[in-house]
Amino acid sequence: MKNILILEDEEWDRKVVRTIVEGLPQKCQIFECVSCKDGYSVAMEQTIHLFLIDVLLENDRDFSGFKFVQNIRQVEKYREIPIVFISSVRGYELLAFKKMHCYDYIVKPFHENEVAEVLRNALELKAVDRMEERIDFESRGIYYPVEPDSIRYIESNRRTIYIHTVSDVLELNGKSLKECYEKLNRYNFIQVHKSFIVSRKYIVKVDYSQRMIYLRGVNGLETIDIGMKYKDLLREWLDVH
Repeated sequence: MKNILILEDEEWDRKVVRTIVEGLPQKCQIFECVSCKDGYSVAMEQTIHLFLIDVLLENDRDFSGFKFVQNIRQVEKYREIPIVFISSVRGYELLAFKKMHCYDYIVKPFHENEVAEVLRNALELKAVDRMEERIDFESRGIYYPVEPDSIRYIESNRRTIYIHTVSDVLELNGKSLKECYEKLNRYNFIQVHKSFIVSRKYIVKVDYSQRMIYLRGVNGLETIDIGMKYKDLLREWLDVH
């Protein structure tokens, strides 16, 4: 699933672009925004794989689309993600390509088939594929991209989350284990204790009598407790996986 953000304040133009996106062969979730503030909020809450941006927005005619892109390019996960400008303004193509590293600059009026081809190709870029391999964890307004395969287990202790990867421990303040589990539920992770989530990939052995999981660690095996109420669920889950 690819996430596409359309930042366009004209309802008709937004509808046309949405129709083009809906006709793409890639399965997409579409986010529509009419202001830079809303667009930035969505981009921080979600992982966007392609931005479709108008240069001039009704509430701010001084090239607010450009300002939005300048800000979004400062976010680590969006430094290489394709951005396509769709605008009635001519003459700023060079600025968009050289300063903002956009993927394409489409001038209105446009042919829908040509736009569709641009978007289809943009979604096949390697930078977009790499986004699929990462999960963004947020703490105090800062986003940390982490590859799911690198996570061995996640620990919760007094409203602080510790994400133990193969090379480091990421500390997130003010987060719950439930929030992390919701991000990971489509991968091979399972909660085994009120304070622990583990990755199937790193499980070496499970001792149900001692309620203990042995995980492959950085310097050998590490042990994780199994909560009493999670014991049967873990057994069933491992049988399936």
